[in-house]
Amino acid sequence: MKTKVDGKLIKVNGKNMHIRQMGTGDKTIVYLLGYGEPLPTAENAPLMRMLAENTTTCLIDYFGYGFSDSTERGHTNENYVQEIREVLAKSDLKPPYVLMPYSCSGIYAEYYAHKYPDEIEAIIMLDCTSTAEPLDLGHDLLDIEKVTLAINEWIALGNEVPKIGTTDFEQFCQIHLKSYYETYLADGYTKEDLDVEVLDMLIGMVEIEIETPTPEEIEAYYAEYLPLGYTKEELDLLTCIPNHDETLNAQYKALPENVKEVMALTHKIADQLPILMFNAPARDNEHQTSIDNHLKRLGNVKKHIVVDGSDHGTITLYHDLITSEVNEFLAKI
Repeated sequence: MKTKVDGKLIKVNGKNMHIRQMGTGDKTIVYLLGYGEPLPTAENAPLMRMLAENTTTCLIDYFGYGFSDSTERGHTNENYVQEIREVLAKSDLKPPYVLMPYSCSGIYAEYYAHKYPDEIEAIIMLDCTSTAEPLDLGHDLLDIEKVTLAINEWIALGNEVPKIGTTDFEQFCQIHLKSYYETYLADGYTKEDLDVEVLDMLIGMVEIEIETPTPEEIEAYYAEYLPLGYTKEELDLLTCIPNHDETLNAQYKALPENVKEVMALTHKIADQLPILMFNAPARDNEHQTSIDNHLKRLGNVKKHIVVDGSDHGTITLYHDLITSEVNEFLAKI
């Protein structure tokens, strides 16, 4: 069954998984999405179209993303890798593959390379989650779904988001964020800083009624993103395809355990497999140490590129630089 962006829905474990393919080159690049991308098969289409001039490229919407179904299946490394393998095999895409993981998908790509090295020709990492240290999400200290429900029920009663310093704010935090405060206060954070962080969190959880954009706003949207290589169809879809929040929340909660599992795999995959690694500039010294430790853990990375001007959310938009470096990298393997 085809979809609106020329992809296909493939049955994987009895559910529909969406995959989009471009190009006909000898090498097959498999883009693996970052957490929370609304419609990866459209969002990253400009980059993959450029790469498809010399390769076969494909993009996968994991379960819970884009056109794919949601799932209650466990969000383990093993399950993600098996789902990736199955959707590729059923799409007649044969290994070895060049994996291109972004963000948290680096965890799954490393696991794949450890488990099935003969199926991977190379890995191109786009600002991937480090597997050199445990992953502390912070939000593990609270139930996001319950807090989201509580703050939206509060708003539905005609109230505003409780303001810092008010009795309402203190009571709300005592009920819903007690463990969060206790843990971070014990780690040396001040209550003043935590209050600001929590207020931002609560504001972000409020369900906002989306207003219909004006014709002028639509034209401005097209004017900004069409030059980046998107089609109008892709841009329209990016504004209206929702992810399945329950599936994404379950994926998010599983990330620390998935990192821990990969950390226990000891051999350095870059000593056996060509790896090209892109990173956004480090935010601070702690982040730089994390990047350095990840490089050491991987081993002999063929090339490491810091994409000046980018950040974690925009690095995949540097199409020209990434395409040029990837083509040069692939020509040597």
